[in-house]
Formats: sequence, C-alpha cells, structure tokens
Amino acid sequence: MGRIDRSALGLYLVTDRALAGKRNLETIVEEAVLGGVTMVQLREKNCSKEEYVRLGKSMKSLLDKYNVPLIINDDVEVAAVCGADGVHLGQSDTSVAMARRILGPDKIIGLSVENFDQVQQAEMLDVDYIAASPVYRTRTKKDTKTAFRPEGVEKMVRMSSHPVIGIGRMNADTAPEIIRRGADGVAVVSAIISAKNPRSAAQAIAKAVGNARANKSDKSPDRIKWSAIADLCTKDIIGRISKKPFFIEMGTGKLKYQHFHSFMIQNEWIFRQYSQMLRYLEVRTESSESAHRIDNLIMSLIHYLNDNMGPDTSRMHSFYLGESPLIRDESISPSSRALIRFMKTNIREESVGVALTTLYAYPHIVSLLGRHFAANSNNESNRYISWVNLYSSPEFSHDMQQFTKVVDTLARDSDIHRKIQMLKVYRKCSKLILSIWDSLK
Repeated sequence: MGRIDRSALGLYLVTDRALAGKRNLETIVEEAVLGGVTMVQLREKNCSKEEYVRLGKSMKSLLDKYNVPLIINDDVEVAAVCGADGVHLGQSDTSVAMARRILGPDKIIGLSVENFDQVQQAEMLDVDYIAASPVYRTRTKKDTKTAFRPEGVEKMVRMSSHPVIGIGRMNADTAPEIIRRGADGVAVVSAIISAKNPRSAAQAIAKAVGNARANKSDKSPDRIKWSAIADLCTKDIIGRISKKPFFIEMGTGKLKYQHFHSFMIQNEWIFRQYSQMLRYLEVRTESSESAHRIDNLIMSLIHYLNDNMGPDTSRMHSFYLGESPLIRDESISPSSRALIRFMKTNIREESVGVALTTLYAYPHIVSLLGRHFAANSNNESNRYISWVNLYSSPEFSHDMQQFTKVVDTLARDSDIHRKIQMLKVYRKCSKLILSIWDSLK
C-alpha cells in the first residue's frame, strides 16, 4: 500500500488520559514505545480543539524520535494541523472520502467496523486498515452493540482486503488468539495506559503477539475471493430486481409480449455494444507492450467469450426478435444508454483490469437473475423460458465461471487501490443495470 507496513499494526496503543490518572501521558506513551508499541493513536474525547492540537504536536515530536506513526482519533482537522501520520475514523465520524480529500493520498486512514455489513462496505473505501470494534465488550467501548469475538475476527480477515486489527479487552492473554486468527495486530488501551509499569506491560503484550505470529500456522485464513465480495455488494440489487412486477410476471409467463419485446430490444442493443467493447479491449490488449501472463489470460478469455457466450446469446435473441432486428434510436432507454456510456468510458480510460471488470458486471448479473428465475419458475410452457434457459444453463454458468476466474486472478494480483476501483466499477454497473429494470413497465 505504501502508506503503512502491516508490521506497524502489531502493537497499537490507543491513549486514554482518564486511565492515566495524574501521570503524564507522554511519559506513559514513551515507556510503552520502549516496551514495543509500534503505533500510537491519540484519542481525546473531552478537550478543546486547541488542547487537542497542542497535545498532538507534542506527541508527534516524541514519536518521531522512535519512527512510530501517530494517528489522531476522529478529528481530521487536528490530524492535519499537528502533522500526524493519519486519522482513525468511526462509523459516525467524517467520511473516509472527505478525510482522504483533506489529508491527501499519503496519510494513513483507519476505520472501525462494528458488523460484517460495514466490513463489506469498507472494501470500497480507500482505507489502510480496519479495526474489529470490539472483539470483546469493554468499559472503553460502550457505544457498540455486539462483540466480534475471535471467530468473528477470523471471518473479518477472510472478508477483507485490508489489514485487520482487534480492539476491545486486548492484553497479553487475549491478543495471541486474535493474531492466530489472522489479525495483523491488536489495539490496546487500559492494559498499557493503566499499568503501573507501561514498559513492562507493553513488553509482555509485544512478546505474546510475537510468539503468536511465530507459532501461527503457515496457512492463514483464506481470503474471500474478489468475486464473492462483489456478489455481497450487489446482493441487495438482485433482491430488488427479483421483486419487480416485470420480473415476477416474466417468471409466471403473464408478462405482455410487447413489454417483453421492448426488453429484448434493449438486450440486443446492449449486446451489440458489448461485442464492440470486447473487440476494443482485445485490440488494446494485443497492442500492449507487456508480455505479462495477465495479458495472455485476458486474450484467452476474450476469445473464449466470443466463441461461446456470444453465439449462445445471439441465438436466443434471434429466437425472440428474428435475424438482425431493426433497432431504432428512440427505442433505447436513457438507462440503457447510461450503462453503455459508463462501460465505454472505463474500457477506454481505465486499466485493463478495471475495464474487464466493467465487462464482467452485465453478464454476471444476468446469470444471477437467470438462476433466480429458474429456481422460482418451473413452467416449461412459459413463453419466455428460452431467456431463462440460456442464462440459467450449465453452459452459461460455465462461461461465467471462466470469466470469474480471470477477474479473481486480476484482483488477487492487484494492490488494494486497484481492487477498490474494481469494486466501485462493478457496483456502479450494477446500479445502472438496476435502473434499466426500474424503467421497465
């Protein structure tokens, strides 16, 4: 990522002056750093902005001597003014997008997540790590509803492309299990701040974390594939389309044919545009100076799609519309045009990986809809069964499996920023596809 090394998350100290009592906070922090703390978050809930900035600048000066990053809790303005290395945000704080605009591309942004929906949403955010908040319930985390516990942290690690830390009752006894479950580090509050000897407390936790890393199985929890995360991101869209009267009537065969004919005209027009974009991407990939295996993989996929998915779709369209149907400009909906316009922009201007993701969205969502259709409609006399049979068929599913494998490979070999862009493009295409179904009568 460039902004943060995962090792810096190993023992992450979060300050709390209330727990420090009358002792000097800077002294506690310095002792903790000497004991093995690798990152410090200054968390001040009950002081003025001016005092927060003053304390932030003092802490920054102290930590720079040890090359330890300083993160400011919640307040992006304070982080910017005191020259901190980054900010840590909660779900109700400044948005990640706004924080990134204010702090710039080189600062660290951490994000607390309180449930798995938020873990999924974080996949599309430009953050550097996420924090399971909390792992266990604690007096310092009273505003959260549930605790992840170790098994939840492991699931989070599998779901997320971002580094994961655990917070909430982390100490020398609880931290090792969280590290063994795949977390990159633990955030500690009271076990260090309240300790009579902060250096010794930090040493004990650092040793426990180090031993857990050393003894951890070489096989880390398998990360959920990019395509599975993408499906989670569009699960709601598939659900919304499946509840639309047009979709339900199509499934029962009660949809008026003129409405279905209009729908198929949109499909045919989109398919023609799609074929052109495939050819454009093929030429673009062929002209690349790189001999990278990814380029070869994309070329193989394009040829496969042209040889398999293309003819099957053409035959289904011909069945309903006849050979080479005449398509008038006025018959194409604004929503269909918006989808193709967005796709073409990405095909021309984005990386090949993002461009391929753009092409992935439409047939994949159609395939998901076809399978949903087939599972809820067994009426072979349904006049629209050919549409269902194509997009729910084992052959089409196999085609999409080949497509998915390539996209997952691209995501696996990409950095976090590229993965985020791929998800954003996929999500945007999904919303545009939903708008097409919204426009159907």
